[in-house]
Amino acid sequence: MSEMTSTRLLCPTCIRLLSGSGFPVLLNPTPTGFPITFAVADYADAVRAIVLTYKERGGRALASPLGIALANAVAAGCVMAGYDFDQPGSGIGLVPVPSTRAATRRRAYDAVGSIALVAAAQLRRRGILARRLTILRQRRTVMDQSELSAAARMRNLAGALTVPAQFTSLTVGSAIIVVDDLVTTGATLTEAARAVREATGVVATAGVVAVTPRRC
Repeated sequence: MSEMTSTRLLCPTCIRLLSGSGFPVLLNPTPTGFPITFAVADYADAVRAIVLTYKERGGRALASPLGIALANAVAAGCVMAGYDFDQPGSGIGLVPVPSTRAATRRRAYDAVGSIALVAAAQLRRRGILARRLTILRQRRTVMDQSELSAAARMRNLAGALTVPAQFTSLTVGSAIIVVDDLVTTGATLTEAARAVREATGVVATAGVVAVTPRRC
């Protein structure tokens, strides 16, 4: 789906909300190990409705505008990190946070993996050598997080993700950026970053479409 076609899925206000430049995500409290993360929107009102439609109401076509928004967040992180993409062979690897098997079966598609694929294609159109790396796997079953506190989310996810040894070579030569659809407490991105660091030694930044507004 082209960028022009994808924008026809949304109203002008929604397009504007998802088209901004990425901004740094600031959490209070910030989990230990939380990667430097960029988002393009607050997870509220119209943006919340778009994400929920995409993930829970069969709105699979919304992967395109959400993926383009994710590309904006990732690009902002690249600028912050000062990546030099003029070096031969340099590029970025977008590592999506995996959905649970149950969620993937229910939706019939990989929600975060799909927007990561769109984001990688969008970044390549901007001249950035980007690829999706689906290297994270769930090591164990986790509880649904919607009703858990921040501390409970950290306990629920601790050690839940891993990068199998056969995938580590795929990261060579790429700046690794963990991606997800949204960040609330930071527990998921913290665990994803930990798993990637443990396997590869480094996580550059993280990118999400939206961040849940929180009062400090």
